[in-house]
Amino acid sequence: MSLFQDLRFGWRALRRNPAFAITAVATLALGIAVNTTIFGVVSGVLLRPLPYRNAGRLALLWTTHPQQNLFEQPTGLLNVQDWRAARSFEAMAWFRDEPVVLREDPEPEPMQAAFVSPNFFEIVGTRPALGGFFTAQETERGDCLAVLSYGLWQRRFGGSRKVLGRVLQIETRRATIVGVLAADFRPLAQATQVWMPHTSASFFADTRTLRVPKFGWNVIARLRHGVTVAQAQAEMNGIAGRLAAAWPRTNRNSGIRVISLLDQVTQNIGQALTLLQAAVGLVLVIACMNLGNLMMARAAGREREMAVRASLGASRRQLVGQLLTESALLSAIAAGMGFGAAAMGLKTLLAWAPPSVPRLNEISLDWRVLAFAVACSLGAAVLFGLAPALRLSGTAMVPAQRSAGGTRATRRFRNTLVTAEYAVAIVLLTGTGLLVRSLAAVLRVDPGFKSSGVLTVELHSPAGNDPADPARFQELVQALEAIPGVEAAGGISRYFQANVQLGEVSIVGQPRVDASRQTAVNYDVIAGDYLKAIGVPLLHGRYFGAQDDGPAALPVAMVNAAFVHAFLPEGDPVGQVFRRGGDSTPYTIVGVFGDMRRLEITREPIPEVLWPHAQRPWGMSLAVRTFGDAAAIAGAVKSTIRRVNRGAVITSVSTLDRKMDERIAQRRFQTWLLGLFAGLAVLLAAMGIYGLLHYSVAERRQEIGVRIALGAGPLDVFGLVLREAARLAAVGMVIGLAAALWLTRLVASMLYGVSAHDPTTYAGALLLLGVAALAASVVPARRAVACDPLPALRGE
Repeated sequence: MSLFQDLRFGWRALRRNPAFAITAVATLALGIAVNTTIFGVVSGVLLRPLPYRNAGRLALLWTTHPQQNLFEQPTGLLNVQDWRAARSFEAMAWFRDEPVVLREDPEPEPMQAAFVSPNFFEIVGTRPALGGFFTAQETERGDCLAVLSYGLWQRRFGGSRKVLGRVLQIETRRATIVGVLAADFRPLAQATQVWMPHTSASFFADTRTLRVPKFGWNVIARLRHGVTVAQAQAEMNGIAGRLAAAWPRTNRNSGIRVISLLDQVTQNIGQALTLLQAAVGLVLVIACMNLGNLMMARAAGREREMAVRASLGASRRQLVGQLLTESALLSAIAAGMGFGAAAMGLKTLLAWAPPSVPRLNEISLDWRVLAFAVACSLGAAVLFGLAPALRLSGTAMVPAQRSAGGTRATRRFRNTLVTAEYAVAIVLLTGTGLLVRSLAAVLRVDPGFKSSGVLTVELHSPAGNDPADPARFQELVQALEAIPGVEAAGGISRYFQANVQLGEVSIVGQPRVDASRQTAVNYDVIAGDYLKAIGVPLLHGRYFGAQDDGPAALPVAMVNAAFVHAFLPEGDPVGQVFRRGGDSTPYTIVGVFGDMRRLEITREPIPEVLWPHAQRPWGMSLAVRTFGDAAAIAGAVKSTIRRVNRGAVITSVSTLDRKMDERIAQRRFQTWLLGLFAGLAVLLAAMGIYGLLHYSVAERRQEIGVRIALGAGPLDVFGLVLREAARLAAVGMVIGLAAALWLTRLVASMLYGVSAHDPTTYAGALLLLGVAALAASVVPARRAVACDPLPALRGE
């Protein structure tokens, strides 16, 4: 029989049983759709090469401080010069991203700038669409030059070729445009729109002679052909050891980490995406098991048909081919529907995905995703079609097998499929439950401040380092506090991206701390009533006041409880004087405030030092606490800023609640997705046991009728069906529980505040799946109770 005839007959067979065809196609299309959708994300984020020349040979190098749990720190230029001696790399460049303001008509525009070494563009392998790049000689001279992104060139300058040689006012610097990058270039930091020589950065003079990561630089390098990341790491470990011996004050207990650029980009999402792909793969497996059950049940009604075909001369190979063709036809229809649903699903997924998911703009349904959908379809056809085809064709060839033994074997096979469905479902449910409980634990974490009712405003001012700026900023704070509904206002140099530095902290009058006890300390500047505005408690001492202003004021600082625990565990910390490594200034502690989790909400607080803005005139951002809805006063706050400080540029206005939500958005998104897929698994498992019991009751109608005729009551019959469901579900859940205890260790690194073997989660998963099995059994059990015994007695 030809393939065309098989397809034609298969289509006619499906048309004769539309209920089966619709159920099978819908179930399989759902499994293919969710798998294709997630694979589209996996392909775009993890599998597609980065858009750089020989991107697989690009790596980032970081300074590490394992004792302080810091593994990705920038480094000083002197260290970079020593790193360049490594033979594992063809070339090495350094860069640093900084926010700037382009002060051009019609209005100033905040944007991201990258200050880079002159060989940066060569290493990433890009080319200019117009003009060229700055040279090493220009960089050494300190020329202030600019290379624009293609988007900025088109948006701001209309794509004019006359832009070359034009002078831009970037902050207080005047930069000459020398080139425009190609349209397909993807910045390392997505928001970067202008590149300038590293020597033109305002902080360059303070960093050129440093080894410590104060105002540190990020380092990118290109591996030599044939050199692996592991080999480069081994060489850099040796360099780190030599630098630690030569410069113990700055490099002791520090190392160097080499990580491929792709791993760097995807390290916060890679494990989660792999887990999600595995989860939806299990959903597809459950769907195929359901279809296998449907096919086995359908096969029971086709034994006569297959026997007639065999008696007319059809070989077993021909019968198997016909049945597999029907399965393939179902799979092809489901694949088409599933791929269409995946296109819509991916669009919805990307709309809901948080911005922290990397490479969102590179995710699409490309040829890899299409090939994956086809592979899923073919695999499903074999997975759910082969066993029924072999059994049915064998029965047709050997009629004696159409016996109770054959029926029992078929029933055992179908029971096994349902048991496996529940085993898979319990694995998904326990994994999801652990992530849900982990998310709940994260949400319960006290960050050390009160985010509700706080409006945040990020400012950028070219006068951020002007000594007169603190007075002007204080004037702005007072004007904001005069707005109706405002309770307190203040400023800080950074909200969450803390200024962590590693170095010595020595207490005056106490033995000097050995360099090996260097501690990570966060240093920031505050103004006004910032701590009051965000609800941080004052534990001891006082806030900064007017006595701390002016050139004659005593250098003072406030420290948090973690600082006191690390450096002043005994005695009264207020009045104590400390110095930090590389800074001879003695700072007197005037107050102790509560710990804040500013780096990561799941990370324990580290020592913090706050300085008054009057003594450290850094650029500031605002926090305004209101008595009501913080967003409601955004307009009044912006108009007040423009009135008091016309030179300041507002780069962002948001509530602190929203900023906190953004910090856990990716964790919440991952948990929501896995929960959705676990819910699908439970639904499919319930459908599986419903379908099995439905056909089981139909097959055992004569037996059930005889039982009723012999005196079995409704409860007896009802219990008979429920016991069968409970037995299958219980066996599956026990097997799944054992598998989950082993597999959930894979998600242990993603958990916070809950063990991978949390008994509450496992008990909840078992209870939920048990209830689903019970609910799916009720309708078939009621049908069994309603069975008429008279036809069964006539049959006997």
